[in-house]
Amino acid sequence: MISGINNNRRTSHFSSFGEDVRKANANAVGTLMKILFTSLGPNGLDKMLINSVGEMVITNDGSTIVKQLDVKHPAAKVLVELSVLQDKEVGDGTTSVVLLAAELINKGQNLISSGIHPIKVLNAYKKAGKHVVKFIQKYLCKKVTELDTDLLLAIAKTSLQSKLPSFDAEYFAKLLVDAVQKIKIIDAAGNVKYPISSLSIIKTAGQSMRDTKLVDGYALFNSSRASSAVFQQIQNAKIACLDFPLKQYRAPMGVELLITSPEELEKVRQAEKDITKKRIELIIKTGATAIFSSQGIDDMSIKYFDEAGIFVVKRVDRTELYRLARATGAVVIRSFPTNEEGDEYLDDSYLGYAESIYEERISDYDFVFIQGVSVGTAGTIIARGANLYMLDELERSLHDALCVLSRTLESSVVVAGGGAVEMAVAAELKIFIKDLDAYEQAAVLEFIEALSIIPKCISINAMIDSHNMIALLRNHYSSFDIKAVSEEEKDKIYYGIDIKNNSIRNNIAAGVIEPAVIKTKMIRFATESAITLLRVDHVIECEKVNQEEQQ
Repeated sequence: MISGINNNRRTSHFSSFGEDVRKANANAVGTLMKILFTSLGPNGLDKMLINSVGEMVITNDGSTIVKQLDVKHPAAKVLVELSVLQDKEVGDGTTSVVLLAAELINKGQNLISSGIHPIKVLNAYKKAGKHVVKFIQKYLCKKVTELDTDLLLAIAKTSLQSKLPSFDAEYFAKLLVDAVQKIKIIDAAGNVKYPISSLSIIKTAGQSMRDTKLVDGYALFNSSRASSAVFQQIQNAKIACLDFPLKQYRAPMGVELLITSPEELEKVRQAEKDITKKRIELIIKTGATAIFSSQGIDDMSIKYFDEAGIFVVKRVDRTELYRLARATGAVVIRSFPTNEEGDEYLDDSYLGYAESIYEERISDYDFVFIQGVSVGTAGTIIARGANLYMLDELERSLHDALCVLSRTLESSVVVAGGGAVEMAVAAELKIFIKDLDAYEQAAVLEFIEALSIIPKCISINAMIDSHNMIALLRNHYSSFDIKAVSEEEKDKIYYGIDIKNNSIRNNIAAGVIEPAVIKTKMIRFATESAITLLRVDHVIECEKVNQEEQQ
């Protein structure tokens, strides 16, 4: 420990270097690894997280767990950011990426402690990581030209089974496959995209999870008609989206009016009403049959809209208003445009279109549904459940599965799950190390051992002998050369864990399938994070600049 190193305005009060740093980093990431270890796989367990004010989260989603933790150690923070990055890039594999990175760091630390230079370890990790990603893309991926419904169901179930009971996973897999097909678009370059931002999930407590349903179109939560005088449902709706309050006009602050009689005051008030009425008439003349406003609409305005039979919804969430405008082709009106003479005007070019709009009550809340949008794609999942904790976890599970389906449909490339990829690349790395020197060979061997953390974790959480399972997979993949396998024997490269029968099987045929991007990004991110932390040999903690020095 070194203290008292002056550096102008900041003062170092703690410093450590060498092996002490790497041991501290390994211990920190090891603690995070222990927390997440039991959450991986279809038999993973949940964590109950309680913050300082007593708010509770129950989940086994890796990204959610690490984000809720109060992490202080900088090395552990790197893995927290790693999990968040995996969630952002792919949507799944957030637990696996942390487990693999932590295991790589621990294995690397052991090598460095034994006397191997850190640069040798880092170079070996870098070579192994690059080779593994290329190998997966070239030999282990299955290109799917036509993604039929059965395959998509299998992919969705693989993602959901780690978070939901198997009997519920099948129900929600069907719902999500239907949902993701509703948001298919073709961009300007002609590429097919599935933007999951076009799908919204609304949580409503009550009934069972199996009462969750998919709605074709948008649903506005806790929204209703501003007046019951108009019809509860309208067809062929022309929609105006307002992002300003529609209330009786008031002269702005600073305007002075010289009034000498009550009659003049009444004229001013009438003029203010006439300004508002003119604006209402402009909206009505466009032919709008539905109005959605992010702000308030006063009673006088609603009265005129009622007389015109217009469906009005006020105080819509601003984000939802803009999403609705994009989907229906409406232009959000922030203020009335003016012509060359300075007069306000409005025409039907600002309106959007939907086949139908209707109001429906679900549980204790009113919903407004907009279906058959004209321009974009839209869908809404109304999630039901016994309580908010279940609904929060259901929302996370559905979001992850939607990301997986979206990635699969966009890339059309899948791999086998259940530890198949990890054990296949481990067998390939044993061939790859023949061209390396002795020190790099030792590092790649540890890289191979680190890869087994995924099948090991799945086996232990499923109450299976992990040593026996890993031995079965190693024996299988060492019995043939993956690069030289024939088309007739291609199924051999898809063998992974079968937790039901305590054996190994072709997981592609069994429906345990994942998008290839999950595995490639997981290995790439984990390797890069391990290299980053193993490269650190000196940590200096500095005191914060005090207020006097800042001034």
